Amino acid sequence: MKIQLKYFGKIVDITGVNEEEWQCTTPKTLQEIKEDLTTKYPALQQEVYKFAVNLSLENLDYVVKESCEIAVLPPFSGG
Repeated sequence: MKIQLKYFGKIVDITGVNEEEWQCTTPKTLQEIKEDLTTKYPALQQEVYKFAVNLSLENLDYVVKESCEIAVLPPFSGG
């Protein structure tokens, strides 16, 4: 299963990339992806961020499907 991860704001500074593609052998929840991210990028443990899947904000229990685009979003405010 292929998923596309896109990073924004401070998350780009931590990962060093704007986006990357991950291969998963089984479907994962966003919580599992968050755990994988903090393993790969330990500095993310100190950050607050949310996930949007295919442009829709989702909870951590959301199960990611094949070919999803996941945006990792730092806190933001409107004005």
